[in-house]
Amino acid sequence: SGNPGTGKTTVARLFADILREEGLLERGHLVEATVGDLEGEFVGQTRIKTQALCDRARGGVLFIDEAYGLMGHGGHGEQVDYGKEAIEVLMQFMENSADSLVILAGYRHDMENLIKNGNQGFMRRFNGKESFIHFEDYSKESLCEIFKKQLQGYQTDPEFDDAIHRVITHMSLHRNA
Repeated sequence: SGNPGTGKTTVARLFADILREEGLLERGHLVEATVGDLEGEFVGQTRIKTQALCDRARGGVLFIDEAYGLMGHGGHGEQVDYGKEAIEVLMQFMENSADSLVILAGYRHDMENLIKNGNQGFMRRFNGKESFIHFEDYSKESLCEIFKKQLQGYQTDPEFDDAIHRVITHMSLHRNA
């Protein structure tokens, strides 16, 4: 869990590579998805779309960003809860695919809610502190260092560096989730 830009997807990619290099995952590739990639537009399509993503991820890692969106808004009259259907397919994939890994990512509070309330099986599969990694926001100093590393090879002057520091400081002070 963590705010956007904290490195969740980057770490998932590196983790997939490590698992492949260590021989723990056959292919070790990363399939990135959002809730929109799993949910269908009509009844029955969600199961097909979600299963297709799971099949693509077999032997590697399925990374679902903003996974809390699977909680959906079902239970209101005739509305179908496509997220629930996608969760059921994911649960089956996790149960029957020891050769694959599923990583769910998003904001901390929303992810905790998904794990606790999205499906009873989530609590069995994501149990204990070792199942959760929270990425804190970068400090303004770290953001300045990251920016400087991205500029390697370019010459800057102290005035430019100071301006960048001021911009990052301003953005840090006024950021929200």
